[in-house]
Amino acid sequence: MHFFSVEDRRYCFDEATGNCFLVDEVAEKALCVFESEGREYNSDALSRELELAGYDARTIEEALDDVDEFRQLEKRIYITDDVPRTLRSIELHVAHVCNLGCDYCFAGKGNYGTQSLLMKEKVAYAAVDYLVHNSSKNDVLTIVFFGGEPMLNEPLIWKTVDYAESAHPKRRFTYSITTNGTLLNDRAIEAFKEHGFSILVSLDGVGCKHDESRPYKNGRGSFADIERNVRLYSKRASLGARATLTKNNCSLLDDYASFKDMGFKKIYFSPVSTFDERIMLDENALEKIRHDLIELSNDYLEQIKQGDKPLFGTLKKVVDLIFERRLSVVGCGAGRRFISITPEGDVYPCHRFVGMDWFKMGNILDGVDEQSYSVNWAQTVDKRTDCSSCWARSFCGGGCSWEAADETGYLDESRHPTSCEYKRMCLEIALDLISRSEDFG
Repeated sequence: MHFFSVEDRRYCFDEATGNCFLVDEVAEKALCVFESEGREYNSDALSRELELAGYDARTIEEALDDVDEFRQLEKRIYITDDVPRTLRSIELHVAHVCNLGCDYCFAGKGNYGTQSLLMKEKVAYAAVDYLVHNSSKNDVLTIVFFGGEPMLNEPLIWKTVDYAESAHPKRRFTYSITTNGTLLNDRAIEAFKEHGFSILVSLDGVGCKHDESRPYKNGRGSFADIERNVRLYSKRASLGARATLTKNNCSLLDDYASFKDMGFKKIYFSPVSTFDERIMLDENALEKIRHDLIELSNDYLEQIKQGDKPLFGTLKKVVDLIFERRLSVVGCGAGRRFISITPEGDVYPCHRFVGMDWFKMGNILDGVDEQSYSVNWAQTVDKRTDCSSCWARSFCGGGCSWEAADETGYLDESRHPTSCEYKRMCLEIALDLISRSEDFG
C-alpha cells in the first residue's frame, strides 16, 4: 500500500488491486496494521493497535468496518498489457544541425557530436518502407520529424509525406514534428494543417529564462522570435508547448500562464535528465514543482467542469494512463514499437540513444538486426532493482529506457531518480484529480 496526501486529502493506493481510496488518519493506521499482518483480517489485533494509539471504541469500530470493506476488493482492476510487438512509429532525424546553441542539449547542440548532416530522400523513403513492411496491416502508423532542428530540412518533410501517401495508399499515417519554433512559416503551417500534423514547440520557460538556455548560436536570444511565431500561427493551427524543467526553471504556474496566453493548445513539462549540478533538479526544485502541479490540477478540474479541453497535457496523459487500466511491463516503445533513424540511416531505439554504439540496431539501407527488438523487449520492469519496491511501477513500466542505460548497455536502475520522483508526483496528483471529479469516465 502507498499512502500519500494532496493538500488536506489523504489517500491509500493499493498496489495489489490498483484501487485508490480517500482515507482519514485512523483508517490509514488501521490499513497499515492490516498490511503488516499479511493482509489477514484480525479484528482483535486491529482493535488492540488502535486502542494503543488512543482511539475510542466508536472510532475503532468504524475503522474496522473500513478495513473489512477494503479487504473485500480483492480483484485487481488492471489487466496485463498485451500490445502486439510490432513497429508502429519511426522518428526521422531529417537534420543533424540546429540554429540554436542550447548548453545542455542531449543532441550536442544539434549534430549529436558528429558532423552536421541533412537526411536525403533515399534514407527517408527507405525508412517509410521499412515501417510499412514491419508493422501490422491494421495499425495507424506515425512518422515523427526530428532533429537538430527539422525545419532546416523542410523540403524533405513534404517529400516524405508525399512519398508515404503515394507509395502506400492503403496505409493510414499520422505525422508529428518537434521544433524550436524559430523557423515556422505560412506555407509550413498550411501543410501541417492539411496533413494533420501534431506540432510540438520546445521551450525553456519564457523571456530571459528561455534565452539563457536556448540562445541562437551567435548568443542572441530566441524567445522573441518564437513568441511572435506562436502568437501568429496558434490562430491557424494547434500548437503544443514542451518545456524542460531545471533547477533554475521550475515555475510551472508562471510558464503555464504565459504559454496559455501565447495560444498553445497543449502544454507539457518534462524534467531535465542531466548530471550537471547547475541545472539538475534538487529537493527544493521538486518541492516547488509539486506545489505548482497541484495548483495546475485545480485549473485542470475547472476546465473539465466547464466542458473545456484541458490544456495541461502532462496531467492528461497520466489521467488517461490510469484509465487504461493496464499493467505496464515496459516503460516506452523505444526500440520496440518505435525507432529513430539518423541522416546516415543508422537505426537506434530513440533519439536519446543516438551515437551510443552498443544500442545501434543497424542501418535502414544496409539492414536492421531484428534480434535487437527482442533485446529491447526483454528490458522489463522486473529487471530493475529500483522499481522492485516502487508503488508506481505498474503505471510506468520502468520509465525511460535511456535513463537506465550507459555506453555498456542497459542498467538495473535509473541514473536519473528525479525523473522517477516527478512521475510519482504526477501520478499522485492525477489520482487525486480523478477522486475529486465527477466528470471522468
